[in-house]
Amino acid sequence: MTSLLSTYTSKLSVSQLISTCCDEACDRQAVIDAATKQSPLFLPIFLSDIYRSKIESSEKLSAVHKDVLLKIVKTASAEPFCNYHCDIFEPIFGSTLDALLKNAVTEIEPPIVDTGISGHDILKITKEIIRELHETIPPSLKGIAGYIPDFTIKVVPNFGFAEYWPTSLSGADADELIVYDNPDQLGYQNFRATIIHEVFGHSTFYSFVNELQPPFFDHGAIAFLEGWATWCEWTTSHRDLAKHLKSARCKSLELFHGTNAEKIQSDIRTVTSLLGYSKAVASSSIEYYFQYPGLGFSYALGALWFEHRFSTIEPIEFFKSIQQKPWGDFFALW
Repeated sequence: MTSLLSTYTSKLSVSQLISTCCDEACDRQAVIDAATKQSPLFLPIFLSDIYRSKIESSEKLSAVHKDVLLKIVKTASAEPFCNYHCDIFEPIFGSTLDALLKNAVTEIEPPIVDTGISGHDILKITKEIIRELHETIPPSLKGIAGYIPDFTIKVVPNFGFAEYWPTSLSGADADELIVYDNPDQLGYQNFRATIIHEVFGHSTFYSFVNELQPPFFDHGAIAFLEGWATWCEWTTSHRDLAKHLKSARCKSLELFHGTNAEKIQSDIRTVTSLLGYSKAVASSSIEYYFQYPGLGFSYALGALWFEHRFSTIEPIEFFKSIQQKPWGDFFALW
């Protein structure tokens, strides 16, 4: 266990380091000092170019800090790629990991013919979808609707899809759903799936936390939080779209044991293009793969685990069954 934990503490996400130093209010010297004691994760060349430009143009960094950060970027781009996914997920899923990985597929189910929403009133569409979801709850999610809290909705013209922020994380007066308006919102049904993920998934999850008050809750438990939201997405979306979305997630599992960094990048760009997404989404997906190991796989693995568990217990009963247990990426304990 000590050697496994060292994977988490000894590796440096250069992406997170640059973001913290360039974008956030922090003690930059302390952050950089800590970073120099860690081994940077492998950094693809195109990302090193982006980070180098960001460092050089930053007005928040001193010349000394820029020099140190540029050296870290140079070191990371020369690092060999090492795959840490087993180190990350074996403690989380235990003996079930191999069975979950067998859900990997080589082909993605065909996409549906969707209705475009570009240029439409995204706020109005969001409200319509939420109202419709309340009226058409699928049997598998009976009882969940009562856990959807009140929240504000904000539409932002920016890269991304959507985010749900509970007051426990934002410190705001009310929970907030942020929806991003951009061409990567592929169509009405795809957008509906995004809203399902955020509202049926994330908003209810934090309501469970507030009501059940588990003795410990890790806000950073990505497989737990995103796995639940992704399962909700698969379960409540248009049937053919759900098959497509699930197969796309399971297709990504082919890269779980990847060792060739160039092939991994090529495969990610190919798949994101086939799915209809922009080059920005491809670049972001590559960044997550190499700089935030395991994050992308957490969605699929968590959802697949929940899919299996919910074949024998209702979702709300499951959450009540672990009320007295710590909440986090502790699937192996349940």
